[in-house]
Amino acid sequence: MSKGRFRCPFRNEWERVEPTFRQSAKAPGREGVISRLMLDVMPKLCDAIERERDMSTPNGEFFDAVAAVAGALIEEAIEQRVPAAQMGGRTQHLDQMFSLINRVVRPRLAAPKQSRLILPEL
Repeated sequence: MSKGRFRCPFRNEWERVEPTFRQSAKAPGREGVISRLMLDVMPKLCDAIERERDMSTPNGEFFDAVAAVAGALIEEAIEQRVPAAQMGGRTQHLDQMFSLINRVVRPRLAAPKQSRLILPEL
């Protein structure tokens, strides 16, 4: 990164906990998958935040873009879980995904500032 560019504070946090995710990535099941996806996505997310900040992208536009990307990830997860022919089950899985996000993320947003990353349980 060149001098004078914005460095996302989130990158500092990610770099601090990345070894924990690397260790957990070897685990089978949910924790391993979460860790491997975080290792794939988080460095790119930090790059995107820094790029858009450098481009002076308005917060509202960045918020909308993050929602669109999150929606694409959620839609792909549902597509992997439910065959395309089963249209009825897809909305049920979307409701389950929103319920999970609400259960995990809402308390973190309401609590005093802490790590933005949900760390793997080792």
